Amino acid sequence: MTPLIACPVIELTRYSNRVTNWFNNQFMLQWPNLNPLALLRELQSKYENQSRPEVEALVDLLLRAGVDQGYLTRPCLDPTDLSCPKQAPNHRDSPPDVARILSAGCPGFASNILHWPRDIIVGGRRCSSTQHAANENFTVPCSDMQPEES
Repeated sequence: MTPLIACPVIELTRYSNRVTNWFNNQFMLQWPNLNPLALLRELQSKYENQSRPEVEALVDLLLRAGVDQGYLTRPCLDPTDLSCPKQAPNHRDSPPDVARILSAGCPGFASNILHWPRDIIVGGRRCSSTQHAANENFTVPCSDMQPEES
């Protein structure tokens, strides 16, 4: 059975540094390592007149939402991890100052729409005078840990 439309082969490793071989030669892309705009622009150039308005609308939507390159240009918690993208600002460098970064919250996958507040990320922690999350001793008296007798 021949397909209705001949689909060009797209080299997915150009848009994701973690393309996993899956069942029957299908591929599973992983969002943390995907460049969605580059992939859409490649599809746009391959299919030119067939889907140009639709792909242009998707590209415009992603740009307005702030998705652009996904998570590729954001710092990695562990820059030595093999899945840390090469475009990350700390690729193969030092771990970021997480307390400083989270002190103002952080953007979600659509940075123009979603911004996670600090309290949701770290759960209502007290902050030092520099607004960094402060360590606090958490002690519970042993009597408070005992179940109540009825």
